[in-house]
Amino acid sequence: MVGERYVLPAVENDQLRSESAIWRLVSGSMIGTLVGTSIAILTFLLFFLYPRSLSGEVNPALFQTTITVILAAIFSFGASALYRSHHHHDSGKERP
Repeated sequence: MVGERYVLPAVENDQLRSESAIWRLVSGSMIGTLVGTSIAILTFLLFFLYPRSLSGEVNPALFQTTITVILAAIFSFGASALYRSHHHHDSGKERP
């Protein structure tokens, strides 16, 4: 059996069970990637642009708006991860 490959059957998206372990792994890693990317952007903004905003090189209102949007994105991704985790553990029955 060495060298044999297991091929999954072709299925439509609506045929996949959303409760499957693969789906939880993929959606969890996707949310983790989005949160990590957002935190990296926030770190970049704070490290490079915060000193410039204090000296007046950067428009303070625009800088504050950008920080607010990034923080809202991080919060939203985190909340969606918690909702998804909570939603999957609460449902005892399978969805079609």
